[in-house]
Amino acid sequence: MERFFRVHPPDADPQALLDPREQVTRPWGDDGEGPCDKCHGTGRTEHECESCLAERRGDCPSCRGEISYERECPACEGTGRISAPERHGVSVFRDEDGLYRYFIKREGKLRGQRLVELEGELTEDEDLDADEGALLVRPTTIVDVREVDMDCVERLRHEVAAEASAEA
Repeated sequence: MERFFRVHPPDADPQALLDPREQVTRPWGDDGEGPCDKCHGTGRTEHECESCLAERRGDCPSCRGEISYERECPACEGTGRISAPERHGVSVFRDEDGLYRYFIKREGKLRGQRLVELEGELTEDEDLDADEGALLVRPTTIVDVREVDMDCVERLRHEVAAEASAEA
């Protein structure tokens, strides 16, 4: 069984992720319905797998080693409007570095959070942020729970900043 990683709040029990009723993913912040802000209504978006930016793998379940490519927008499923923001499964990344890069680029909270390593099976649904390498799984086992590695986060923060400077 494949292993995956997710950031989890320190006051929430990671074992709850094993409950099928808790295996639902929704957008951050609002209900997520309406015009698609990810593709701006075009139905297509650039995909860039954060996990393969860290370590390219041909067997990556997100991009199959392509890293960057254009295809249907995962948020609106190609329609230009988000009407089904709830997806079945727990949002994860295939590796720790890809997960941290995702949070860094979104300015998500990492300090004080926990890293959950879990085993699970991919669901049929696509994560709203599949264009960044996020996957949806049905967790079967919690393998490990530990503090977010802030030394690794700081190293990746510098890498992400250098990449952004090179693109500008």
